[in-house]
Amino acid sequence: MDRARPAAPHRGSHARDHRFGRHGFTGDRADHGGGRSRCALRGRRRRLAHAVVRGPRCLLRSRRDVSERHRRIVTGTRHTVIPEERTPLTTNVELSSIQPPADELLDHADVHRAAERLARSPRVRVEELGHSHEGRVVNAIVVGRPDVVADPGPVQELARCWSLPFPQDDGDATWPEDTPIPVLFVASNYGNEAAQTEALVQIAQRVAEDTPENQRLLDRLVVLIVPLLNPDGRERALETWRRHPAATAVTAYGNHYDVQVAREYLHLLEPETAALAELVRRWHPVLVWEVHEDSINLGRQFDETCLCPPMSPADRIGSWIANGPGDNDPRLWHQEVKYGAAIAAAWRAGGYRLLHDPDGRHGWPRSAVPGLEQRPKQPETRFTRAMLLRGVTTFITESARRPGTQTWEERVGQKVDAGAAILTTAADDVATLTRIVRDVGEAATTGPDEVFWIPADQDPGVVERAVSILRAHDIQVLAADASGGYVVPHSQPRRGTAEVLLSLDHGRHQSLVATLGLHVLDSRLDRRAAEAADGAAAEVDDPPPTPHTAPRVAAAGTPRVAVYAGQGVKDFAAEGHLGSVRRLLDRTGLPFVLLEADAVRAGQLDEFDVLVVPKGDPDAVLEGSRPGPLWYGPPWDQEEETRGLGADGAAAIGAFVDRGGHYIGVDGGAVLATRRHLALIDCDVSADYLGTGLVELTVDAPDDPLFDGLTGSWDEAGSWRDGLIHAMIDCEAWLGEPGATVLSAGQGVQQLATFSRLLPVRGVAHFAGALPEGPAQRRAAIVRGRRGAGTVTLFAVNPTYRSLSPLSARLLANAVRAPF
Repeated sequence: MDRARPAAPHRGSHARDHRFGRHGFTGDRADHGGGRSRCALRGRRRRLAHAVVRGPRCLLRSRRDVSERHRRIVTGTRHTVIPEERTPLTTNVELSSIQPPADELLDHADVHRAAERLARSPRVRVEELGHSHEGRVVNAIVVGRPDVVADPGPVQELARCWSLPFPQDDGDATWPEDTPIPVLFVASNYGNEAAQTEALVQIAQRVAEDTPENQRLLDRLVVLIVPLLNPDGRERALETWRRHPAATAVTAYGNHYDVQVAREYLHLLEPETAALAELVRRWHPVLVWEVHEDSINLGRQFDETCLCPPMSPADRIGSWIANGPGDNDPRLWHQEVKYGAAIAAAWRAGGYRLLHDPDGRHGWPRSAVPGLEQRPKQPETRFTRAMLLRGVTTFITESARRPGTQTWEERVGQKVDAGAAILTTAADDVATLTRIVRDVGEAATTGPDEVFWIPADQDPGVVERAVSILRAHDIQVLAADASGGYVVPHSQPRRGTAEVLLSLDHGRHQSLVATLGLHVLDSRLDRRAAEAADGAAAEVDDPPPTPHTAPRVAAAGTPRVAVYAGQGVKDFAAEGHLGSVRRLLDRTGLPFVLLEADAVRAGQLDEFDVLVVPKGDPDAVLEGSRPGPLWYGPPWDQEEETRGLGADGAAAIGAFVDRGGHYIGVDGGAVLATRRHLALIDCDVSADYLGTGLVELTVDAPDDPLFDGLTGSWDEAGSWRDGLIHAMIDCEAWLGEPGATVLSAGQGVQQLATFSRLLPVRGVAHFAGALPEGPAQRRAAIVRGRRGAGTVTLFAVNPTYRSLSPLSARLLANAVRAPF
């Protein structure tokens, strides 16, 4: 394992030109010790045209130390008090050198202009992929040979046939030597990871230069670069940095609705995600590099400031993204090792402090809170998972972005150097890259003639959405002429993806059975599916993309809704909980107003009928988000003064309910209303920190309007069960963020739904422990109680969890509409 030299002397500026060698960037590498002058640094910035910027730097304000904060972790009946970690900060460079002022960073318009300038070259084309929620265009910069740029069709068609082979194809075929392979670099899934965009724009500029080295490179590769996948998040981060240059900008992680777009790829519910899928369908890349930055571990819990593949050991490949055993071709891990070694060599040559273990046993990421080291990571539906299922060599890198860990030049330079190493390696790796993709596709086309059948006698909107998602992933869908509905053959190149999306047993929270309520029968379990396949022949054309639906108009008499958006809730934007509530209300046509602590204390709840408190940290809702070692304390700029509801705000919420208001709490918002805090009703918490995943609930009040449209669910065999529904629980346990709560209903509290069982992804341990034992009241999932003239409805589950919630989100919509 590569470990850093001691922090001093720290190699800082990397004042060098990046050029291409045999197949990639190279250049003279002088000694880059810490003695470089400020003039040399300014010269370096001038050479990084459009990507690395210069200007005065502002020193961070000092802050007072804050007292140690404690969390109570409750699992079953065991209570443990754990202090929040206070790791000494690793400071190697001037704090303000981590990032230039916001106005010197690239915004969306700058990136668009840079792409247009590049498109003047015969080696570059700019492809529009789609638009963000806020209307900003998402582009790909395509760098290739002039003939490929002028007419990409032949390369695209060959890549499509290679990725989607069928038995009649020549299985011994090899990729033609005169045809370049498509490789994809993606950045800015997270809006607040600034250096990704600058680095990828710079890589595009340099690959597009007319040099003999680049000509040789582009004979082998077509380089697809998406420098800004999440433009809405980027713009929000820039606005934060204009006010607080060294803030984490945690509220800018996701898109307009706080969704981390590449992390929600399988279901394609966001327009930015649909844009990325459009690029994949056009080009079918055989290699994907997703660029990331780390504010939690690197430079803090590790001395190193950059991390290269492999990200996990061979016996756990994919476990950090919830792949089941056997989902991925084992050669893909060896590809991670190969590219990780190439990146590591480039970073060593550059003097960077890298974390690299050829076996993937470097221990990254570490839990941020002592006592939670063994808590499981949450399952993912991310872009990298979808690409691995296709046999695409896929990996990520990480660079520290924490102030004091390294300079802006290093953050950008690490990515530029990594990109060069990846391109150099890929140019010599064409045979392996293309062989794995083809082998995975061919292997999936063999086997018995089994099928999934999607019957016609169900909600046509659900069926239409499901077919749209399947086709967007290049899954073959046939019209079942005899019986109606659709047939999806098991034996097809996208079998792995089809299995995840259509099998509740295999996909769990990722399956359309759980997320949309889609009825699917598997011929391995029910022969009616095989009968439906008789006569199924016509392949379904690609439907138009439908990433999101238009909001419905609110009916007369719609309740006046307030959504709490103060500290303790908006700080959870990294997980999108506030955003997912906003999205639901927008799309159901329910007007709402966002309120923060000051507005609640000022009596503005008098103007509303319903108060929704989304998932968050109930302690921070009451007391404000206190500076701590992860996000808000030194060395970060605190984005605003600590401000919670306090006693006055708590009293205002109690008075709101007493006079007839309806309080709706989700997870942390539910805990806020329990005896732990506001005691709005007689309810407590029997467990939390259970992990993230799909759960099954027993409906205890089936006639309650809360369950309109949710009377039951389909099980693993495709059989209907009245009174059992699916929902999600979640928490970032390794970050110490509260969640995954189980409630305990007390006197006078109606239990509307009870936890029945946890449904883990097969072979992936992402739940911590089991549901509490004892009376059913200790496993309450949804409860309702009365206080004064008002009502309190509490959800232990998260009905609007990310993009995995179109069906269960009805629970929250029904609660808001209900005339209690």
